[in-house]
Amino acid sequence: MKKKEYFKIETVEELKKAYHMFEYYWDKDYSLENEIEYFNSGSRYVIYGLIGIYLGDDVHISIYTEIPSPLRNINNLNKLI
Repeated sequence: MKKKEYFKIETVEELKKAYHMFEYYWDKDYSLENEIEYFNSGSRYVIYGLIGIYLGDDVHISIYTEIPSPLRNINNLNKLI
């Protein structure tokens, strides 16, 4: 991923993969349980922004470019970081 890109998380399984994959980069305020709650109430995205990699919602993606989710293609997972 390049700065200012994002991809949409489509399933709880993808959310779990993304959470564990990027857990190192996120501060301690993120919890998987909270992210599942957010996911169930709206859309979630992995965003590679100017301040790093983070989870966001529809409000956060307006200035970013969408890319296909690498979580659905095992060969692309290594390209995420």
